[in-house]
Amino acid sequence: MQIDFHHTAVYVLCRLAGMESVYAEKAAYASQFVDDAVYNHALKFTDGSIFHQTRTAHHQLALFRVIDVNDAFNVWLPFHFLPAGKGENNEERLITRAVSESLEYLKKMVIASGGEAHGLHWLGIFLHLYADAFSHQDFKGFYDEYNRVDLVEAVDKVPWKDRFLNWLSRLFAPALAPIGHGCAAKNPDIPYAVWSYRRKGREIRVDNLQERYIPALEAIFLFLLEFLKENSQYGRATSLEMLEKNKEKMIELLKV
Repeated sequence: MQIDFHHTAVYVLCRLAGMESVYAEKAAYASQFVDDAVYNHALKFTDGSIFHQTRTAHHQLALFRVIDVNDAFNVWLPFHFLPAGKGENNEERLITRAVSESLEYLKKMVIASGGEAHGLHWLGIFLHLYADAFSHQDFKGFYDEYNRVDLVEAVDKVPWKDRFLNWLSRLFAPALAPIGHGCAAKNPDIPYAVWSYRRKGREIRVDNLQERYIPALEAIFLFLLEFLKENSQYGRATSLEMLEKNKEKMIELLKV
């Protein structure tokens, strides 16, 4: 997903769930900053203090990157492509899914730590990961042939250069596997996109808005209600009715 969801939708959902504005702003900022934190060098300020940045994203998800396992473990898997952790083998367990035991574990941890000093920051970071679990489902945040798909119908096309690299690597460098949804371009992150892709002869059609983004709105709102019930210092939890009253407005904005 992109800033329209990670920041704006997260802020609106926090407010609808009952969170006070000052806290909702902090959670939404933390959520978006996961995509904005593209540097890992230390910053030294004029007063002498030093802050070491933690990289949680890159400027863009390239179709092929120089294979760096540390990059996958430090950036893509924990912040954008959470492994579902279920399946008959490790290959299946690395696939990102919208519903998983991994997410349920993190939900409990975030709720339990809500009262700590960085509770709202952790909430925002988790909301980013939770939203991406919907939009990035059926891909892996690791270098894997499973990510090698061919776009059939798309809003955002893969550039010819990347298509050529994909074809070339299949023939001469099969070990050079794609990471994330690079082969699907930006389609998973476009709310209104209706697109399809082919993996190993099987064609899969996706209506982002109906199948991923609206379910994400509902799931995140329900989680925020749970969070506020246990962390009322940030606001008084409302009810599902509040989302139902405003859902159509949010959907219309996501269509733009």
